[in-house]
Amino acid sequence: TNNLSFEIAYVGSHIVHVGIPDSNLNQLTADQLAAGLTDPASLTRQVDNPFYGQIPGSSPIGGKTVAAAQLLKPYPRFQNVATYRHNSGTTNYNALEAKVEQRLSPGLRHGHYVTRCSTRSSTPWSQPRLRGQTVLATTCSLVGALLA
Repeated sequence: TNNLSFEIAYVGSHIVHVGIPDSNLNQLTADQLAAGLTDPASLTRQVDNPFYGQIPGSSPIGGKTVAAAQLLKPYPRFQNVATYRHNSGTTNYNALEAKVEQRLSPGLRHGHYVTRCSTRSSTPWSQPRLRGQTVLATTCSLVGALLA
């Protein structure tokens, strides 16, 4: 009838070169941190610093001894190894929107609305530990009704 309408729409976006948060690449692994929970001294005890004399003495890691955790890091000569504003992430958004509406009388209508969407963001290829993994994936479903 001419009092019933149906609409369907697709909404989507694909964004490249998304800036990712700064990250410190010089961190302990999850296994190393877990070992520190069961035996905190394995990470906190002071051990001889093999880099003593190579790192300025004014540095927190420049003394004769350092915490054992420092020597377990991927880059033990440094406190932080960070990436800054590396614009190599991607994100995709896809949604299907549907609407069915019926006019009951002038000024009064009844409708149902449905949106199904999906968002997916990926890490950059420049971070080997996270290469190609999906950082964020969400699916949503919105359903609504209207009587106006």
